[in-house]
Amino acid sequence: MAVLAADAVGRDRLAIFSIDHGLRAAAAEEVALVRKLAGDLGVPFAAGTLGLPAGASQDTARQARYAALHELAQSHGVNALATAHTLEDQAETVLMRLGKKSSVAGLSGIGDASFRGLPILRPLLGVAREPLRACLRARGIAWCDDPSNEDDAYQRIAVRKLMPALAAAGITAEAIAGSAARLRDAHDALSSVFEARWADLVRPHHSLWLSWNAARYREEPREIRCRILERASRLVGGADRPRRSVMEGMDHALFAGEPTTGARCLARLMGADIAMFREARAITPISLAPGEAGIFDARFACRAIADVPITIAPADSLGLDCPPGLPAEAMRTAPAVLIGGQAEGCLMVGEPWGPAASNIAEMAPLHEWPAGGLSEGRWLTQESRAR
Repeated sequence: MAVLAADAVGRDRLAIFSIDHGLRAAAAEEVALVRKLAGDLGVPFAAGTLGLPAGASQDTARQARYAALHELAQSHGVNALATAHTLEDQAETVLMRLGKKSSVAGLSGIGDASFRGLPILRPLLGVAREPLRACLRARGIAWCDDPSNEDDAYQRIAVRKLMPALAAAGITAEAIAGSAARLRDAHDALSSVFEARWADLVRPHHSLWLSWNAARYREEPREIRCRILERASRLVGGADRPRRSVMEGMDHALFAGEPTTGARCLARLMGADIAMFREARAITPISLAPGEAGIFDARFACRAIADVPITIAPADSLGLDCPPGLPAEAMRTAPAVLIGGQAEGCLMVGEPWGPAASNIAEMAPLHEWPAGGLSEGRWLTQESRAR
């Protein structure tokens, strides 16, 4: 893809990134090969190294890879990433998602996307692997194949090895990818309806919890209801890919007026509304050295700006009274900052309680919240509550 991109858009508009996941000794040699290609093309190059544990899942590796690429993009002034997913990758993805009973969104396959606001383009989804390899052969350019592509322990590789038999039965990669493209058209149409419903129905609160009218929610088709729950759980709970089966179970309970949990979230009736909060469990504190950045609970991007180490933990550790209008569930799971083991305050994103936390920590929601959920970070402390 780098070779084609250099020809298509010009070398002065490109940078090439390569990630070593830290799982194989040979990966460093593969990064060196990419570095040499970038040099031959006259394109800037940068590499990232991950420290993944042995046996890390492909999904864990994917998340860590895109986080590293996002960081490289920011440091090099890159405004979009392009990945080399091919037609076969698309077909394999659709087959894997069939096995998971995916909805129309999943069965529409891979498409252009974004990661933390950075566009991710996939320009080769309509191109098979072999023509790409033929292009490289014709230009005398070497490439390497990931050895994990032969490891049947990964579901994708097991599916890949089934493709010749499926093709012999007339179910080709091209046909599967073609169906995915039609399903994506249907997904896009549903998404336009969903976006309008979401904007009209869902209300954000302090970038901590969401609510929506229960009666109007029950009037929506189940597909729209499940999409509301999927997005809400990503925002409130930090869940990366909420499973549709979990969303359907939560929807069933909410439709009956019952409280429910799933995807790291708690949802319950609150008056005439349904409210969704981060579930108060499995929230791991993080410690940050001065100037260090980190992610708290897959929900908040944090940076220590005090001249001493800080710890960010759920606000259960503060012992503060819950402010008027803030449900206890939201207060329990809000990010609190501690210095030397002592609670300094609770950063309530979106509400002006107490002085701005400009001398201790910067904090912002990791995901993009609806209008009304984002604001300058503010402290809630014992002193400011007394005022």
